[in-house]
Amino acid sequence: MSTHDHLRPLPPPLVWLQHSLEALILLGGIGMILIVFGNALSRLILDIDMASSLELGTFLMLWVTFLGGAVAEARGAHLRVRELVNQLPHAPRRVVLAAVDLIVIGVLTSLVWIGVGIAESNWEQQTSVLYWPLGLMYTCIPVGSGFTLVFALWHIWVSWSEDARPAGA
Repeated sequence: MSTHDHLRPLPPPLVWLQHSLEALILLGGIGMILIVFGNALSRLILDIDMASSLELGTFLMLWVTFLGGAVAEARGAHLRVRELVNQLPHAPRRVVLAAVDLIVIGVLTSLVWIGVGIAESNWEQQTSVLYWPLGLMYTCIPVGSGFTLVFALWHIWVSWSEDARPAGA
């Protein structure tokens, strides 16, 4: 059965990648908390608004979101509604699940491809306060989608190779 519900352990390089992404997400989350509360305290106590807080917060939130999608795929934690598919006989279920896997690969590949284009086309623009390239913010799309694709391909390969084994093997 081509499912990712019972994931086999990741190989060591993917475990390392997952842990590295989790560390980056943790740092990004801490950074967002510090920026938001720091700005709130600055406005409350000093009556000063840190103009860069919105840009930094947005930057971190986008990166944490796309990297978080990759970690969710690594953990097999993306939402799957399987009630209808699980009611199908074995052969049609395998076809439907294979089609879903191919759609996932297609969508993630498209996100990488289109994300690169978005980042490149916005690289010359700068943010209004920090003067960072706007493309740097949009780079989270192809990077996060690429990492998600790596984990998805692993899970798909494992599930398809298990499907190819004879029953009872």
